[in-house]
Amino acid sequence: SDVCSSDLADRGRLVVPLSFLHMSADHDPPDEPRRHDVMVRTARRDEETMTFHLPVGWVASDLPTPGVWHSDAADALLEITSAPGRVTIKRVLQTHVGHWGPGEFDDLAGVMRKLAAVRAAAFTVAHP
Repeated sequence: SDVCSSDLADRGRLVVPLSFLHMSADHDPPDEPRRHDVMVRTARRDEETMTFHLPVGWVASDLPTPGVWHSDAADALLEITSAPGRVTIKRVLQTHVGHWGPGEFDDLAGVMRKLAAVRAAAFTVAHP
């Protein structure tokens, strides 16, 4: 049977899904080869920061692995900080002005996929 969050909390453990994070770049780029050039005329920075405040005595674990990803068209960052009573998750996508051929799209798509994959992750908070 399914276990709801309140049942887990009663046992001193909660799983916190990160599926509620959302940026405009969180769509999955198509797998088929791109046929047209990619043109970025204006640099753009998308950033989201979410801080979770934990009850006294609760500890976070199983946090996603931070990362930095680069391509000629964009850079992405996942930063995770954890301190007593607090977990902060920061995602950043910075696009660059430029013109890239269809074959160069895979690098950009890879950066976007890695950043978007964080939405499928979760972490655990527990009361020892």
